[in-house]
Amino acid sequence: MERVHREFGVKLPLGVMFESPRLSEFASRIEAAALEPAKSTPISCIQPEGDGTPLFLLHGGDGGALFYRCLLPKLGREHPVWVIESPAITNDSWLLARHTIESCAAEYLKLIRSVYPHGPVIVGGYSYGGVVAYEMCHLLREEGSEAEQLLLFDTENPADGPRELSLTERIAAGWRLGGKTFASKIRHLSYRLTAGLRGKSNYDQVVAEVRQLTDEGRVAETAEKRTAQIHETHVDALHAWEPDFYDGPALLFRTDAVSDKYERTEDYNWRTTTPSLRIVRVGGDHLVLFEEPCVSVLSEKLRAELAAMRAQPVLA
Repeated sequence: MERVHREFGVKLPLGVMFESPRLSEFASRIEAAALEPAKSTPISCIQPEGDGTPLFLLHGGDGGALFYRCLLPKLGREHPVWVIESPAITNDSWLLARHTIESCAAEYLKLIRSVYPHGPVIVGGYSYGGVVAYEMCHLLREEGSEAEQLLLFDTENPADGPRELSLTERIAAGWRLGGKTFASKIRHLSYRLTAGLRGKSNYDQVVAEVRQLTDEGRVAETAEKRTAQIHETHVDALHAWEPDFYDGPALLFRTDAVSDKYERTEDYNWRTTTPSLRIVRVGGDHLVLFEEPCVSVLSEKLRAELAAMRAQPVLA
């Protein structure tokens, strides 16, 4: 999309790639955006078929939602599926507005109602998007409506995060995770220490740069740094958020990877505010949840949960 912007002077949401897979269709979207840029929208339908309750799935911390396409092959066609990416990908004003979780949730509900004015919905999100989805379900209840299900894809409770391990605990954890032989354990610890220090130094430098841009009311010029800028505004929103009590139906699709930096509880500390939460183990690691083989497991378990919901009797 950065090349489209550079070559044609228009900004398109990533969801256009879902809706316009053919080159001719994509070209038409570029032409339309050039004529009427205000009509670009961050909500896209990636699976229109099915008469089940529609799924609305929210972006992760970096703002994009293209990864949800990996769910579709094994998810089935019983439910329409919509995705919402961050408006900050194409909208400079949104990026610089420092939106809170609450303001994002309210705006995303408007997006949903623009395409699905009435009826029940299933709302979910990955990582940061799961937190916004949680807040959306709370807002739906406040307005007298209800989400049929809240889906949290490996989303931690930012108001009650994991315990950070001490240096001694991290070394012990790294030793346990380093394999079966003494040599492999030493190599693993050495790599984690050196790569971790280098990575943190580079990361801190980029974070400082993009935060300064936001403070000055400017937007990063490259796609990579714009993504980092979006990510940091989301980090700030997470730190400022306090969850309200929500006892509606909720599913946490949780990965199994063991960290050598944090100690995480089974429920990611959600049950204090979400007592009805159920946990579905999907294996894998947070960063590869939507890649094979993890995504196949996730798709099959999500499909099974949706089928169970459809099979429940409707109360008069």
